[in-house]
Amino acid sequence: MNKHLLLILLGFGSFGVFSQTNINEFEFALTCKVQDQIVFGIEDGKTQRFGGYQNGLEIGDSFQITFKMKEDDNFFNLNIDSTGIRAYANFQSKYVNKITSYGFVDYLNNQVGSISPNSISIRYLFGNVHLNRYFKNDWQLMYATPPTVQSTHMLTANCMNMPKQFDKVISIIESVAGELLD
Repeated sequence: MNKHLLLILLGFGSFGVFSQTNINEFEFALTCKVQDQIVFGIEDGKTQRFGGYQNGLEIGDSFQITFKMKEDDNFFNLNIDSTGIRAYANFQSKYVNKITSYGFVDYLNNQVGSISPNSISIRYLFGNVHLNRYFKNDWQLMYATPPTVQSTHMLTANCMNMPKQFDKVISIIESVAGELLD
């Protein structure tokens, strides 16, 4: 009985019933170094200014932004994540809205994001992150949290040597959304 079941399963496999799709996955990270930051607060009508949060990033600290790309034929899923600045975005081809002045734009899960060859912008519940290429593979970052009743946080960082895989990410997105303009 087991021999017959094995032969049947092998037979189905040869006809492609159990065939796998061509899923391409890769991951890379961009390292950023904090250049400056400020936390504004207000208490009892008096402004307070701090150089950061207790146990948070300090000027000179580095953090990473991780890019995870998954593609299969005409579908892609790009996750951008950084625990250092609490930033997260998920771009999926099924939510493609191409706005040429912003590159590829995705509206999903309380986030608005755009990506193009020279800029990445993420606006989400906990803040805004903007990355702009300023020279070859070097990028500058501006991060800001939305103002609350008590405080807001702004941070700048220099992000050197964007890995070459970013060019592949742009190529994959362009294959689905069309040419991305800055």
